[in-house]
Amino acid sequence: MNAPLYHPLILPGLTIPGNVLLAPLAGYTDRAFRELCAQGGAVLGYTEMVSCEGILRGNGKTTALMERAPGEGLLGIQVFSGDPEAAGAAGAVLPSFGPDLADLNCGCPVPKVCRSGGGAALLKTPDKIGLLVEALRGGLRAARKAAGLSGETPVTVKIRSGWDAESLTYLEAAGAAVEAGAAMVGFHPRTRSQGYGGRADWGLIGRLKKAVSVPVIASGDLYTPEDVREVMTTTGCDGVMIARGALGRPFLFARIRRALDPGFLPAGGEGDLEGEIPALEAARRHLDLARRYGGDPAAFREMKKHLCYYVKNLPGSRRLRSLLMEARRYEDYYALLAQFGVTAD
Repeated sequence: MNAPLYHPLILPGLTIPGNVLLAPLAGYTDRAFRELCAQGGAVLGYTEMVSCEGILRGNGKTTALMERAPGEGLLGIQVFSGDPEAAGAAGAVLPSFGPDLADLNCGCPVPKVCRSGGGAALLKTPDKIGLLVEALRGGLRAARKAAGLSGETPVTVKIRSGWDAESLTYLEAAGAAVEAGAAMVGFHPRTRSQGYGGRADWGLIGRLKKAVSVPVIASGDLYTPEDVREVMTTTGCDGVMIARGALGRPFLFARIRRALDPGFLPAGGEGDLEGEIPALEAARRHLDLARRYGGDPAAFREMKKHLCYYVKNLPGSRRLRSLLMEARRYEDYYALLAQFGVTAD
């Protein structure tokens, strides 16, 4: 009998009750969006990527990114750095924010991050990934011990396939991370030079799964339940993390969960599963949460990006997106949604 596609992920010190996760997305996976995805069925959400150096400086924006929403479930804080000393020191601070795991970014293609020696730049020097994982784990252990806490906070990594097509170092990168104690590997099988273009090479996921002893979580080009089923059955990966596929579609987690686990019912009810109006209803819920958690001008501006995804496939979406860009108050957002029959609570 084949094992079920939907199943828990067992890590040292942590059991994740399922294997459909919300990936970290800079500029998008704030606590309002994470909570909404958790309502739909994402069993763990990652914060936006935060700098270890920013954590050590006590940067207010960095601190805000790590705050847990009251209504979300398991939380992973994703960090980046090219300096093992900074990673260790930041690891000693992270437990005060209560993450369920800490994730080291080894795949961000943004030039500013790579110039700092972090993100995808680490794929050029896989051994350094091991040093960073070891340092991050050491900081976490020291902080837990000082607080009288037992157990451990797992450290995971997220990698790409390599810097470019001529240097596919994902096996070495994952191997160094696992040898240093990484409990899970998230894998986006594109190179840094690809950015988000072309196609993710899912074949590499199967090779990585055979090469390491820890769970491998697939990412890249996962937009439908059928995509998820295909990547899981063809590669043998242990789970998925949904990134761009969730933008404007937090109910996608419910659809994936239903496809993998027929007995699943999302917290938001059946109405989250189908159709365009539920997408706008999700947009309204997102607005409510964003206003509650970050009603400041920055949070208001961030919602423009999210709302443009929600209305992307609606008739007249180009005009609607233009009106969203012109909005100056939350009431303007609600008024535009009301045109489609979606009203505020």
